[in-house]
Amino acid sequence: MARNICVILRAARTPFLVVFILPFICGSLIEKGSFYPLRFWLGVGAVVFSGAAANLFNDYADSKSRADWQDTRHYQFFGGSKLIQQGVLPERFFLAAARINLLLSLLLVSGLAALMKDAKVLFYYAVIIFFAYTYSGPPFRFSYRRLGEAVVFLLFGPAIVMGAYFIQTGIFPSAGSFYPSLPFGFLTVALLFANEVPDFPQDVKVSKHNWVGIIGPGKAYILYELIMCFAFAAVIFNVSAGYLNRFALFALPCFLVSFAAASILRKDCRNKDRLAVSSFLTVFVHHLTALILIFSFIR
Repeated sequence: MARNICVILRAARTPFLVVFILPFICGSLIEKGSFYPLRFWLGVGAVVFSGAAANLFNDYADSKSRADWQDTRHYQFFGGSKLIQQGVLPERFFLAAARINLLLSLLLVSGLAALMKDAKVLFYYAVIIFFAYTYSGPPFRFSYRRLGEAVVFLLFGPAIVMGAYFIQTGIFPSAGSFYPSLPFGFLTVALLFANEVPDFPQDVKVSKHNWVGIIGPGKAYILYELIMCFAFAAVIFNVSAGYLNRFALFALPCFLVSFAAASILRKDCRNKDRLAVSSFLTVFVHHLTALILIFSFIR
């Protein structure tokens, strides 16, 4: 029983759901004096189930395209769950599980729409699901056309933060939620990019093109650090413009950790075991920075 639960959690890439939850928490706290707990928890549930659906479907789509079959070893931070490739679960499980999680998220979003008495909730949700599906699903398959990073930026930055703000305030769009969403968008793109480097040789074989191909894996560290620069420049901009208070500046030392990740990308761009460390450091930067930004709204 415990083993089955662990397998299911691995299939949904449960640890990465934190990347969905943190920006949602931030967006929910932006407007002081306007916090509805029931709306918040319904939103968290919808985000978790939507994220799980996206992860499950991504494994299914990358198996269909043969992208995940180029290397069947499981790495915690990149390459998918590998449960299909290792014969643990069939492709149909991932598709069915993705649909179930999507249905659960739709039920929660429908509850939010009823609670807020605003049908726009369903429309915004439909737009988000469209991009989440077409990230790896046909006909657009953005992650195969060097557009996956842009989609991730929108989904994990503006979409989640502004969506959470809308759930609490009923206001969309809003500069006060858009600008604080930018660090989350850039940090998540940096995480995705770090995870794309190890899989680059295998991805090219199945015509899966991403930003690593623009500059090549040997120089990927340059683009990685540039993305990180944008992320922390966005933090500084938000503080200077008054969208974040000065407590958010405590996130700036996290930028130094990204140099260690970039160093690994530069020296060991073809060593997947070392690149796993780079991915871990990027996750650390993302999570710690996100927590500091969240606390900046609580103070």
